Amino acid sequence: MQCARISTNLTCNQNCVYCNSRQHTDSPVWARPAAVRARIKRAIQQGGREIILTGGEPTLRRDLVDLIAFARDTGAAAVTLETNATLIGAQRAAQLRQAGVTRARVNLAGWGPALDGVTRDPGGFDRTIAGIQALLEATIRVELGAAVVRSTGPLLPALAAGLGALPGVADQIRGVIVRVPVDAPAAGELLALPAAVDAILAMDQAAREAGVDLWLDHDEMPPPCVFPRGGRWAHLFRLGRDGGGRPQFVHPPLCDACLAKPHCPGFSRAALGREPLPALQVIDEERSRRRLMLLDGSLKEAVRREMVGRDRPREASSGLVEERVIRVTFRCNQACAFCFVSTHLPDPPDEDVRRSIEEAAAAGIKVVLSGGEPTLNPRLAEYLRLATRLSRHPVTVQTNAVRLADEAVLADLIAAGLRGVFVSLHGSTSATADAVTGARGTFDRSVAGLDAVIRRGLATVINFVICRRNVRELVSLVRLVAARWPAAALNVSFVAASAEVVPQSRDLVPRYAEIIPELASAVTEAAALGVSIVGFESMCGVPLCVAPRELGRRFAALCDIDP
Repeated sequence: MQCARISTNLTCNQNCVYCNSRQHTDSPVWARPAAVRARIKRAIQQGGREIILTGGEPTLRRDLVDLIAFARDTGAAAVTLETNATLIGAQRAAQLRQAGVTRARVNLAGWGPALDGVTRDPGGFDRTIAGIQALLEATIRVELGAAVVRSTGPLLPALAAGLGALPGVADQIRGVIVRVPVDAPAAGELLALPAAVDAILAMDQAAREAGVDLWLDHDEMPPPCVFPRGGRWAHLFRLGRDGGGRPQFVHPPLCDACLAKPHCPGFSRAALGREPLPALQVIDEERSRRRLMLLDGSLKEAVRREMVGRDRPREASSGLVEERVIRVTFRCNQACAFCFVSTHLPDPPDEDVRRSIEEAAAAGIKVVLSGGEPTLNPRLAEYLRLATRLSRHPVTVQTNAVRLADEAVLADLIAAGLRGVFVSLHGSTSATADAVTGARGTFDRSVAGLDAVIRRGLATVINFVICRRNVRELVSLVRLVAARWPAAALNVSFVAASAEVVPQSRDLVPRYAEIIPELASAVTEAAALGVSIVGFESMCGVPLCVAPRELGRRFAALCDIDP
């Protein structure tokens, strides 16, 4: 969602030692209601979907509720309020909620009365905590903002621990967004990047122990290459596909070797102007790059977003069928570059998986258990039993079949109710398939797994995702399926860089002109050999407008659309 920050005023009832925004007075012309409304309207007209009202301290304005309502009435899909919350009580929080505030980001850079020395506001800490509680009681989503400077560094680990100990609050807090200022009224408050990283890691350790989510502000953060190699810190980043190339940032020459460069802002020019470039650990592994791509929000929110998907594939026996694809794990024993699943996420909570299965079954929707690689979750058989017991549809598992070559694993899943599999196989040879999946030796194990599921009579669909590396093997895969697994159907998908984790790379994504002749040959070969080839009408299929007429009347729905 495109965000637009609107300053409502620059005056503030606190005077934080690191703040550059605060002023003693506001320009009457700039701060008048009509001027603020004009800025809000202009931001929405220019595409802003989320309006962030900030300051100074916006709650000093008597007309704040009216400004929020104006933003929503003018077309804002969401309104975030940045505040210290010291002036928010139960009545004010209820008014904010009714006006249309969807989220509050509360400035809280430490824990305890010692924070009052940083904000220079005696009693401010206690009033902020009371304001947070009022916001939560008004059902406004709350996240915290914490600045890492010399004065706050010692107080930050206590912030996470304090939240964890506060009854009923820690579970409702969305998380803590950490920023590292590169400019401040007192230059002595600014930390060198290595010292800031140390403070962030200390805070993150306390946050993990307290069960509090923590992530870095994309506009004010040390880049990932400043963090130590091999540490547990990738979850702190929310890099996006277009995160690089910002004018106030710069990429040193060493960044050219970094896989994260297109997504990472780089180094602040202001920071490099006052300190030498620190030692860097270049991100040179694809898995490491993917771990940095989490977008906005907490880990819990990311898991919820990706855990359940919806699809409506066409089945030969029953036509269009609504499916609920439930990811029981995000881990995988392969590493396909085109995979749109965030394989670095933690496993979803067991109770969430069970609830999703129950909801799908109750709605009469087919349950598909997926991942990552679902066979890596030891509870897969339990989920199969639950889905089989509740659903009127046979339950399918999406898998690479690597672990299904183990007879004990397969027998356990069949006993639990497994009746169908959707198996990824991205080449007809081990050389190609293992290169695509990034996992040497897994092609042979997937083939053995396919042998096993066909031998046990499971309904089997083999999924081949066309990418530049394997496009020339589609016809040979048709022949392999005909010779070895004639009872299986072959589903053809096309790689799409549609998710943030998938590289937009010509080395990965072929041109349609390259694949159409191969696809036409594969369809012709499948017809000759009696192989069922499907997938052209799915969301991962070839766009209708480029389908060649020579695919035949079998695919008339595609071919009747002129390019």
